[in-house]
Amino acid sequence: MTLSTRPKTTLTKEDLSTYVKNSMPDWQKTDRFRLLEKKYGKYLYLPLAVPRIEPHDKAAFKQWFIDKSLPIFKRKADIANPTQVSSYEVPSFSSIDSKNILEIRTNDVWDVNPVSDMYEVFPEIKTQIDTHLPFEDLQYYSLWSSSWPVTPHRDAGPLCDLPFAFRIMLYDENPIGTLKIHRGLPDMNFRNCEYKFLKHLDTNAIAWNNFRALHSSIKFKQHMKILMIVAPTIRNQIDYDKLEILFDASIEKYKNDLWKDTNVLEDYIDVSAKY
Repeated sequence: MTLSTRPKTTLTKEDLSTYVKNSMPDWQKTDRFRLLEKKYGKYLYLPLAVPRIEPHDKAAFKQWFIDKSLPIFKRKADIANPTQVSSYEVPSFSSIDSKNILEIRTNDVWDVNPVSDMYEVFPEIKTQIDTHLPFEDLQYYSLWSSSWPVTPHRDAGPLCDLPFAFRIMLYDENPIGTLKIHRGLPDMNFRNCEYKFLKHLDTNAIAWNNFRALHSSIKFKQHMKILMIVAPTIRNQIDYDKLEILFDASIEKYKNDLWKDTNVLEDYIDVSAKY
């Protein structure tokens, strides 16, 4: 599998509706969660109004990642590439996963490397996350460092209508932002999808709407970044009240940097698939 065989267009409305209907966990069907979707669904991308979350010794963190990480191959088709028929021939990124990641990985689409002792070696990262982010106990995560440019795609989850794909850029040597968010309307050639580069800000914690938006990244070979990906699982025990307070503060602080969608839910899916 090479870059030339990866998708060039977004999913059809019918296909996206099917993915949403078949992948929605029970905790996304509660009245409380659906109220959050109605309030925040229009935000494609939201920088989070928290202090930067970083290891105290960045050089030691980089070396720890280099020593512990492994190259990761994508083995099977999923929403990011529904037509994939064989393993990718080159690794997409290097990764360290939380030790418990196999508890929530119900497929073998991606290789995993469940060896992380990040919280033991760098306890200040856990302290900062517990203090500033709306998780009662964030224990399921992955740390990725891309090997190549990443083409536009959705992740398998979370397919909910609010910025619920949480990322923390724990380490970044790049002089400019390398992540991009694309409006993911159905049946669009990727080249025609409106997109925005995510510029460097005074926060390194962000969230985007993985249902409405695609994401991609460019790669500067001489520069490394290590991105913490919060696993979309209820086991990370998100506090919805804290989430709402944080989102409201973030919308106010970053009103000139966030991306607010002008489309409605019906532009993406058959709403009966969700409600």
